[in-house]
Amino acid sequence: MRADTVDPRPALVVRDLSVSYEAIRFSAERKGVLGLFGLRRKRYPVLTSISFEIPFDHRLTAIVGPNGAGKTSLLRAINGDIPTQGEITWAGRTINGLSQHERTLVGITCVLHENGVFPNLTVQEHITLIESKYGTGRKPIDELIERLRLRDARLAKSVAFLQSSTRAANLSGGERKMLSFLRLIFRPWSLVLLDEPTSGLSAQWLEVYAVLLQMLYPACVLQAEQYSRAKLACGFGAALYELKEGGLCRMSHQSDTP
Repeated sequence: MRADTVDPRPALVVRDLSVSYEAIRFSAERKGVLGLFGLRRKRYPVLTSISFEIPFDHRLTAIVGPNGAGKTSLLRAINGDIPTQGEITWAGRTINGLSQHERTLVGITCVLHENGVFPNLTVQEHITLIESKYGTGRKPIDELIERLRLRDARLAKSVAFLQSSTRAANLSGGERKMLSFLRLIFRPWSLVLLDEPTSGLSAQWLEVYAVLLQMLYPACVLQAEQYSRAKLACGFGAALYELKEGGLCRMSHQSDTP
């Protein structure tokens, strides 16, 4: 189901979530230059007992915070990529016990910060690869452009390149990100988690992303590295949250940020 057929007010609830990473520490033995080393494993906390609730009264939510605050780790925890402690509930369903594959089946996906395109392939070759993977028989690209044209002809013109045979190497940065974004268009996701999708985008491309995400999905969470980028996203209808010690706090669009 698409965003217009799903309850537009689901909630993401986190209770006492903790995430830590296991690292190997090396310590030199007294035997010195012979190179005998002992290995000691230690867990380093990233998120400690944080709790919050995001009601998706806005379809799009932006999360900001200083470097090292754990924004990417939070997205990976919700997606089931890493071990966690605590409880995560999406749309009234506890998802802690679900594997990453099972979370995919209930409509949760996470796209980490990456390019995701092959420079030597054309736009149409990328689309063919994605279509062959999902095998839906639909033409979601044409549907997408038509829906966008009905909403805003100016924005539809920005994504017209998706119907071309241009090589990915010749696309602009915003166009390459949009081409990488196509994997999300072929599935009826209920919750989309995006890691730094606004990095390097112009204000116009950010507007295109914001409109598409709100058209297609009932709930999207994007992690923005810079406060200024998140505030710009707010101008296109996003709710703004800050991740800091103790939890996630909703911010006013007019709040002062570093």
